[in-house]
Amino acid sequence: MKLIFKYSFRNLVRTPLRSLLYFLTIFVSVLTVILCGKIYGSAKLARENFSENYPFVATVMVRPQLGPEGIPVSFNQYFSLDHLELISGSDQVVTANIDIPVGFLAEDEIIKKLPSNELLESDSFATSVSNDIITVRAINTPYLVSEFISGRWTLTSGEWFTEEQLRGGHRVMLISESIAEKYGFAVGDKIIYRPYLLGLKYAEYTVVGIFNGESTMYSAYMPLEDYFRECDSLRLNNLHMTSEMMNNFQISRIDLLLQDKNSGEKLIR
Repeated sequence: MKLIFKYSFRNLVRTPLRSLLYFLTIFVSVLTVILCGKIYGSAKLARENFSENYPFVATVMVRPQLGPEGIPVSFNQYFSLDHLELISGSDQVVTANIDIPVGFLAEDEIIKKLPSNELLESDSFATSVSNDIITVRAINTPYLVSEFISGRWTLTSGEWFTEEQLRGGHRVMLISESIAEKYGFAVGDKIIYRPYLLGLKYAEYTVVGIFNGESTMYSAYMPLEDYFRECDSLRLNNLHMTSEMMNNFQISRIDLLLQDKNSGEKLIR
């Protein structure tokens, strides 16, 4: 054993440059193995944190009809509210969202106050035209609206819809800063909304949040359940609003919040 160490030391001394290269090679190799282990551990931890802290979102869309050059030109069919209920009922889905137009904000003259019957029946109101037609869209949850979840639009004042508000009956609305600045709205103010298909029927809502971002323009959102309640109240008053009309929304996409990263594949199966 002594001879082995003696000759080894002698060889190291005789060829110092080669010995140094050997030491460097061994050092770099060991360091590489250690770093690879650290990187693997960090990547594994990041993957676990991603699964726990970030949502897994999927979108189900109707296949569009293609034009002569293969460019989507239109949809030949749509989802219905029954499809929404079926998909959102899956145990792989936490919640689902649709985003559909359901009406307009009221004309400029009455956007802040419910109109009287005398005003609605007057000739001057019948011939008045709003400066901008601002579409109101109904959603199940703001957290799955693509502009919100991507961060393009952010809430600058107030709060998002609460779970209680999303269940309907509170008549609340989110509006863009463009609308707030144009008409002088602030959180807590009343805003007048006119549902689709219901003639000159208006409802008073409360602004609970104001958002801003890229290309918000004149955008406003309300809970879908509130629109259903508006329709239900009109049916009770014998106005023309059938269940077929309520279920005939042209829904081209449904956004889903999934349970985990494997839920998408399980949902398809």
